Amino acid sequence: MDKNVKVYLPFALEWYITKACNLRCSYCSEYKPGCRTIDYGKKIDEISFLNPKHIYITWGEPSLVPDLALILRKLKQRINPHIGLTTNLTRPAVIEESLPFLDDLVISLDTADRDICFKHRRV
Repeated sequence: MDKNVKVYLPFALEWYITKACNLRCSYCSEYKPGCRTIDYGKKIDEISFLNPKHIYITWGEPSLVPDLALILRKLKQRINPHIGLTTNLTRPAVIEESLPFLDDLVISLDTADRDICFKHRRV
């Protein structure tokens, strides 16, 4: 990343933190088991340099990322952005641990009908 580039406008960053997902939704072709290992410390450095005012974490299932709460805490400490996260809420303990560092939590549902939801999600 070019260190001479400065971003002056407040902006939002959408972070596809993982492609891993623990569901196999009938309409999605992105199912990927497991979570690839990346250097989240380096990613936090890159994001901090951009200094976004809002970060939206989406794609895959963020709760599958190891140390999600720690990553969010470090982002808050470094640049204190507004952080939103979209989850399928299949790992509530991970999400609960992350709540102190979240400003928005979006729960992805296919429908309010439990049977139809489970059918689409193939669970």
